[in-house]
Amino acid sequence: MDELKELRTQMAAMKHSLEEYNIVNNRLMRTVMKQRSGWMSNYVTAEIIAMPVLSLFIITICHTMHMSMWIAYSIIIAMIPSTYIDWKSTMRISSDDINNLSLLELKRKLQKQKHYRKIQLLIELPFCVIWAGWFLIEYLHLRDAFKGHSEENASALGNIIFMLIMLALSVAVILIIYRVAQRTNDRIIEDIDYSDKE
Repeated sequence: MDELKELRTQMAAMKHSLEEYNIVNNRLMRTVMKQRSGWMSNYVTAEIIAMPVLSLFIITICHTMHMSMWIAYSIIIAMIPSTYIDWKSTMRISSDDINNLSLLELKRKLQKQKHYRKIQLLIELPFCVIWAGWFLIEYLHLRDAFKGHSEENASALGNIIFMLIMLALSVAVILIIYRVAQRTNDRIIEDIDYSDKE
C-alpha cells in the first residue's frame, strides 16, 4: 500500500510539474509574440506622429506652388481612416490580445488581420498611385513643362524624374512593410501551431 501511495504522490508531483512547465512555456511564448509584434505598434505610433507633420508639408507645397488644395485635402482625408484602421485592426497586435485571448482565438485574429491587411493594400496602393498622378498632372499644368525656355524645361524634367523615383521608392517601402507585417503574423501563427503539437 505504501508503494502505491508513493507512486500516486510521484504522479501528482509530475502532473503539477507538467502544469507549471506549460504555464511557464505559455508565458514565454506570449512574451516572444509581444517582442516580434512590437515593431508594428511602434510603426503605427510613428504614423500617428508623422500624420500632422506630413499634412502641413503637403498643404504648404500646394499653397506655395498654387496647386489645387484638394490635392492636399484628399490625401489628408484618406490618411485619417487609414491610420485609424492600422491602429485598430491591420498593423497592430495589442498586448491585451496576446495576454488574454486563447491561442486559438489569437491565431484566428492574426489570420483575419492578414486578410484585412491585404484588402487595405489593394485599396490604398492604387489610391496613392492615382493621387501621385494627380499631383504630377497638376504640377505639369502649372509649370507648363514643355513650353518656354530650355532651362525651365530641364528643371521641370528633373523634378518629374525626381517625383517618379520618389513614387517608385514609396511603393517599394509600402510593399516591404506589408511583407514584413505578413511575415510577422506568419511567425506568430507558426509558434502557436508548434505549441499545439507539444
